[in-house]
Amino acid sequence: MKKLFFIIILTLCFTTSSQADGMKDFEIEGVSVGDSLLDHYSEDLIKTYTFKDVYPENKYLSFRFLSNSNVYGSLDFIYKKGDANYKIYSISGKIFADLDPCLEKKENLTKEYSKLAPNAKIIKHVKKQHPEFEGLFKYSTDFKFKQGGAVQIACYDYSDKLTKQKSWRDILIISIDSKEFYDYLENLGNKKL
Repeated sequence: MKKLFFIIILTLCFTTSSQADGMKDFEIEGVSVGDSLLDHYSEDLIKTYTFKDVYPENKYLSFRFLSNSNVYGSLDFIYKKGDANYKIYSISGKIFADLDPCLEKKENLTKEYSKLAPNAKIIKHVKKQHPEFEGLFKYSTDFKFKQGGAVQIACYDYSDKLTKQKSWRDILIISIDSKEFYDYLENLGNKKL
């Protein structure tokens, strides 16, 4: 029963329509790609929790903070450097979970999402070594839309060494990426952490 409730909550937080045709139909914590961060957060808060040097040449900046949500442990919003409107190009909700429960949640969400977005192209990565961090593996499913953009459901598995060195924990990440940002990541040759 607890598991079913968790899936229902994530599904409701994740979509606003019963049959999504694109990433614009999805939201995390009431926020959608294309929104202005200023519609949801103060400029002072955005500036305080913005991280630079996440992406090459600081083309995109990351506004990250711990969430008060009952669903997500933290949220991450991507916007362009110098954009006074703080238009959102990507949203991620993060849930801390050990690998086995993470993979189970990922599979359940993937099945549910497949029903919500039947026209999306599905790309599964079973176990992919991260190019920059030895001992970091990613298990992901991407739902790519015909008009561009994607939703990704991914589990990140950190080795004991990385956990000790960087205090990183295994995590489930649900991301909604605009066409522009997804294409940018594809051109970089890897996906964001």
